[in-house]
Amino acid sequence: MTSIAVVFQSERGHTKSLADSVVKGLVGVEGVSAKQYQILAKDIVEGRFTNAALMVELDACDGIIFRLCDIHG
Repeated sequence: MTSIAVVFQSERGHTKSLADSVVKGLVGVEGVSAKQYQILAKDIVEGRFTNAALMVELDACDGIIFRLCDIHG
């Protein structure tokens, strides 16, 4: 089984909606599993991503699709 991670940041929900659609399409393909991961503002400290547990999960995936937008705050 090929595992794909869809990683996104969504402030207003538009990018989450896109990620939902991508995951739905991926899981419709035989032999593919997909999971989405949302990057939160708290995961970014001084411009660096700090969620080590997520990095471990992503490392185990066969492929990663990133869709990020600006984090305002």
